Order: sequence, then C-alpha cells, then structure tokens
Amino acid sequence: MRRHFGTVAIFMAVALLLVGLPALSARREVVLWLGAWICQNVPGDDLAWRMEEAFEAEYPDVDLKIVPVPWEGMLEKFLLAAQTGNLPDLLVSESFLGWTQLFASYGHFMDLTDLMMEIGEETFFPGVLEGHLYKGRYYSIPYRNSTRVLVYNKDMFQAAGLDPNRPPETWAELLEYAKKLTRDTNGDGIIDQWGFDYPVARFCTVAPEYLRAVLRSYGADILSSDMKECTIDTPEAIEAIRFYTDLVTKHKVVSPEVISYSDDDDWRAFGAKLTAMAMVGPWALSSYDRLYPDLNYGVAPIPSNTPGVPGPFGLIHMGWMVSKHTKVKEDCYNVIRFTVARPEINAWYAHSTPANRHSWSEPAFLRRYRSDVIEVANKQMEHAISSILLLPTGPQIAREVNVCIQRIILGMDVETAVSEAKVIIDELLKEAWEKGW
Repeated sequence: MRRHFGTVAIFMAVALLLVGLPALSARREVVLWLGAWICQNVPGDDLAWRMEEAFEAEYPDVDLKIVPVPWEGMLEKFLLAAQTGNLPDLLVSESFLGWTQLFASYGHFMDLTDLMMEIGEETFFPGVLEGHLYKGRYYSIPYRNSTRVLVYNKDMFQAAGLDPNRPPETWAELLEYAKKLTRDTNGDGIIDQWGFDYPVARFCTVAPEYLRAVLRSYGADILSSDMKECTIDTPEAIEAIRFYTDLVTKHKVVSPEVISYSDDDDWRAFGAKLTAMAMVGPWALSSYDRLYPDLNYGVAPIPSNTPGVPGPFGLIHMGWMVSKHTKVKEDCYNVIRFTVARPEINAWYAHSTPANRHSWSEPAFLRRYRSDVIEVANKQMEHAISSILLLPTGPQIAREVNVCIQRIILGMDVETAVSEAKVIIDELLKEAWEKGW
C-alpha cells in the first residue's frame, strides 16, 4: 500500500512538473551581446547582471540572456555577425568608433528612427546623435556617452608656485603652466614629473580626438565637415599640429614616451603622479578614487584659444542595435526603453556618464562622482563633437594620424609628415565613399 502511494506521489510530482514546463518555456528569450567589462562579478562592475535582474522583475515574461563579449576580438565577432545576419536580438555598438554605420551598411539591422522619435532626440546631448545615424536614419540608440575633461594635480601646482584653484583656460596658458610643472624632483638630472601628456600609440583609435581638441581651437580639423576630404594640411591645422608636437620636441613638457601611450596609459600616468595635467574621461575619474586615494586633483574644461570657453573634444558613446531578424522586436524595444528612456535606470546602468540628460540629476548618478566633476563634465558635454571615425575606414584614418604625429615627434618636419599622411587619408576616404557610404 505504501509502495502504491509512493508511486502515485511520484507520478503526480512528474505530472505537475510537466504541466509547469509550458509556463516556463512561454518566457520570450531576448539575447543580448554585451561588453564583458560590465559583466564581472565584482561590486560596481556587475551592472549587466543588475540590469538583467531589474528588467526581468518588471517584465517577468521575458528571459533576458546576456552574453558577455571581451573587448579583444569584439569588433571581429560583431562584424562577422553583421555581415552574415547571424545576430543576437540586441547588441551594443561602440558607435563613436563608427560601428553603427559599418554594421548597418550590411542590411541586417533594424531602422530605429521611430523609437528614437518616441524617446525624443532632445533627451540626448546634441553632439551624440550623429554617431547613431546611417544615411540619415537612426540605427542605434545611445545609452552611454562621455567626453574628456582636464585634470590637474593640485599638489604639483602648489609646489610649482601655481594657484591650485586656477587651472589653465587656454592652450597658451597650459604651455606656460606645463613649463613650470615639468621638473627633476630628485635632483639627478632626469625629468620625473612632466607637465602634460596625451596618447599617440599607433593603434589607439581615440588618440586623434586629443589632437582634434587643439585643431578645433585653431579653426581646423582632420577631415572636412562632409568627411570627404582630409584637411590636416591647411595653414590653421599645420599651426595646431606644430603646437601639439612642440610640447614634446621643442618645449619638452610632454614625455617622448607618449608615442607608445594608449589612452589608458595616459590617465594612469596622471594617477601615478608622473604627469601634472592630462585629459581624461569619467571612467578614469571614478578609478582615481579607488586606485589612487591620495591623489589631490582638480577638474576643469578642456582648454581652447578663447578664455572662458571650453575647447571641443570628441565624444565617446555606445548604443543599442536591434537585429532585423529578431522575433521579439517589442521586447528589444522595451530593453532600450528601460535602459535609456528611464532616467533613474540610465543613471546607474550607463557605467560612466549617462546618455539621457535627465539622468544627470538622479541620485544614483550624483553619488558616483564629486559635484565639481559632474559640473565640469556637464559643461564639457555641451561642447563635445562627433568622432572622426564615423565611416568604415575610420580606424585606418586614426592610425595614419597617429603615425603622422609619431613621425614629427621622432624628427620629421611637420609639412612633410602631414603631406604624406594626407595622401593616404584621402585614399581611405575615397575608398569609403566609392562603396556608397
């Protein structure tokens, strides 16, 4: 009798389990490819899992499956998927590097213009939007954006006789300060404190944006506004490039080692007190408090050639793209609405500075940075500009710009280096536009 009862109980348990399976399988699956750096099981770096949990709590009928993708090889993985149409439902685009335009050109991504109009273009800082357009239509929606600010070591300023509450406003002032801040602190004849630095590593795709901060202050740029011509050989550009490289070669206030600096080396050198001034992004500022707790630094807008007016700097921004072949379009849209259109969510999920302008007043964001950092970053965002990489050959163009600056630092005259770089860049532009870009 007991055996019979046990059999019946097991049968009923199995039956109940089977009855429950359809309910479980009824959850709609949304697959999202995402940068692994926000998928770590470390407090503060586990944003992806926190977002997944928060989203599914509001949308219990959706199973959001996040697939972490490391930066190394990410472009190749995403590009192959974009070319073949073998895409997840959602993926993150490094839109400031031209990924949105490149991926959309293969025809397997969804036009998100209607969704952008629903969220509202005015939700975002104006300079951000261009990086998400392909042929006049939106193919990605920004969820994160940032630019650079000037950081300076207040202790070094004081030691050099400079007012630690008065950072340089112009490039001429920056040079003047840098001369006083470049020092041999050990008295052994070797400079161990540089006044300023910037990255020029050959494969650092964002390095040209540092140069553009100076170029734009001189009324010049690397490319024409329509991105069809290289313009680094104009008189204004030559003057700006000479100022930029003279910081290393003539004035010796920037270490010649910057030719191998990536933007990570740049902000870490400042954190390690090897340099007195640098241009860094918000991720560096949040890292300083953890990695270099004794670093006494101030923040200021990027210098320009007009006192009181922040100089321009290129934008760093990421966005969501949706596969044209997804069977869960509305669920994908809801993920975007959840992470972008909701200021209280975008405030903490954006990891650095949020794309949604309204998120900048949310407590979750205000707790992340010092009040002076937020004030300066907000002001700088109003002067931020689109990247030069918004076309398929953008990374190659960036490399040629970096090689040009390296050559000048290593002794080539400015005009020759610029002339040779222009020939190559014009060919890269021609290649991009001949493909119907």
